[in-house]
Amino acid sequence: MKRIHFDSISGSWVRIVLLIVSALLILIGYGMIFDYENGLLSAAGFLLQIIILSKILWYKNFVQWNKKGIVIKTNSFKSKTITFEDIRTIIPQKDVIKLELHSRSDKKIKLRDIHEDDINRLIRILVEHSQAKFIDQRSTVNSISTS
Repeated sequence: MKRIHFDSISGSWVRIVLLIVSALLILIGYGMIFDYENGLLSAAGFLLQIIILSKILWYKNFVQWNKKGIVIKTNSFKSKTITFEDIRTIIPQKDVIKLELHSRSDKKIKLRDIHEDDINRLIRILVEHSQAKFIDQRSTVNSISTS
């Protein structure tokens, strides 16, 4: 079973500090702050921003969210960006989460070979941050023990 890497970007002080440091490196490197130009400093600032912002490309299964929306990438190179206020209904099915949206066509998130804990965490994030109706259509297998 594959795992999903989750990344909440709401109020991440480490991310904010790294972005400020990279902006300072760029401004100092171009000579806008201390009247000292250094191409190496500006290149380091841009490299730091590339590392911070390219995190979604590092993982095959990745979920990143804040209070406004979510970016979901599962089992593909292409990601889906959805705002929480646009979600009308969340319908988890076997190996798929179907999201019925207000404004656009419905989205299907394929979850084949994804760990069950990660599926449940993704559903919890979607339900907690949206005002959507939740309809669970996953089949439950009841094991009957014979005595």
